[in-house]
Amino acid sequence: MGNGITAVVTISEVDSLIRSTTFHSISKDYYQSGSFIGTAALSATFSYNGSTAQATGASGTGSGANGWNYGGQNTWTSGSSAYLSASLSKGGASVPVSLSLTCSPSGSVS
Repeated sequence: MGNGITAVVTISEVDSLIRSTTFHSISKDYYQSGSFIGTAALSATFSYNGSTAQATGASGTGSGANGWNYGGQNTWTSGSSAYLSASLSKGGASVPVSLSLTCSPSGSVS
């Protein structure tokens, strides 16, 4: 990502009792030169029917660490995708935070 920033991404699925609905979350941990500076997570619900998919809701959370501040968070959905944008900042430095999840018509999320 540049400036010694690296990110570790984790995607997880929560079992749904409703057929053709799936709930997933993605988290990203940020490091600067090996030091943890913050984390962000996006959770989203999708509906699908084999021919189309739709993101029906999204929420997000995040926090900074080691003097970094997390802020400016926005979450939204568009079509079959859910998005989160925010930033981690410290002094004059700023690191953009971006997460997304997309559902296929078969219910596969990436």
